[in-house]
Amino acid sequence: MQNLQASVVSGSALYVAVEEDGGGENSISAKVEDLKDTGYVTPKEMGQNMTANQIYESGKTIAGELTKIGINLNLAPVADLASDQNPSYAMRCLGSDADGVADLLDDFVSGMREGGLSVTLKTFPGIGNVSADVTESIAENTDSLMTIRDTNFVPYASGIQAGADCVMVSNAAYSKLTVKKVPAFMSQDIVTKLLREELGFDGIVMTSPLNDNVIENNYTNEFAVVEAVKAGCDLIVLPGNFKECYEALITAVKEGRIDEK
Repeated sequence: MQNLQASVVSGSALYVAVEEDGGGENSISAKVEDLKDTGYVTPKEMGQNMTANQIYESGKTIAGELTKIGINLNLAPVADLASDQNPSYAMRCLGSDADGVADLLDDFVSGMREGGLSVTLKTFPGIGNVSADVTESIAENTDSLMTIRDTNFVPYASGIQAGADCVMVSNAAYSKLTVKKVPAFMSQDIVTKLLREELGFDGIVMTSPLNDNVIENNYTNEFAVVEAVKAGCDLIVLPGNFKECYEALITAVKEGRIDEK
């Protein structure tokens, strides 16, 4: 990967991304032998047992380990709040108290960025209390906008303020935030009006993976890509057929469904 980085044309950037929460089965550290003994722990354990400074240093350690092997973008940390409704996902969350998680997320993001690693907050506007598997079916969050503002938005605002480079938007549906039941990354109300305008995020907005069953079983990849870009997403994650999705975007621009700008 370091050779790939070195071969990139001057003035361009090659981003190599992995998912590293800090520990746990979803993290690259659970799968790469050289990283298994570095003392990584799950975000839940971090939130329960670490001080703010220790979490900051953990972020720096993660950045050092990943950048050393040529990885410069982390598809983490989870910025959602833990809930009993989704206990397995709660292992990936720093806690359930909005203000407490916001403080810890600030330190975690700051540590990773200080270590030279780009950071992604996920999965906006929050799936902590969604009990269904969001990768398999269109799960629904029925919280009101006021509730989401008072809870989920608090840590996201903190992570954005700390300098998060990217935000990944959920593939769950939010019935109180949108007119149609669609994945959040296809909703302009969520991506543009809430994330961009209300929270003031001006970094890279990315979709959830398009190769998840929930997307492939309900939409064509071409439709999902066009709707995501119309909603305000900048980066499409794992489209099923890159060429077909690219051509769908070109057609949408030519037909005036997407502004060429």
